Amino acid sequence: MRMVFTGEEAATLTGQSGSAPRSPVVSHGTHDEQYVLSDVDTGEPLARVRYRIRTASGQVFDGVTDAAGYTQRITTTDAESLHLEIARDENAS
Repeated sequence: MRMVFTGEEAATLTGQSGSAPRSPVVSHGTHDEQYVLSDVDTGEPLARVRYRIRTASGQVFDGVTDAAGYTQRITTTDAESLHLEIARDENAS
């Protein structure tokens, strides 16, 4: 099974506000973002979880979360949306 979240949905899942006003101005320069995956019930980090991050410009980053549940940091030259996909173990119950 695969679960896909937008940045706003991920913010909702982690209890962060996803309704912050968005600036209509596109920002130029270096931008970076990193996700941390944690269990919704216990808050424990989700280590060794396979994921894929796609940028709005088409870049694809595949990886596995570290022991603290962090993904790799994604850096772009312009502000853009990120799309996070989480791969679930097909053998998990």
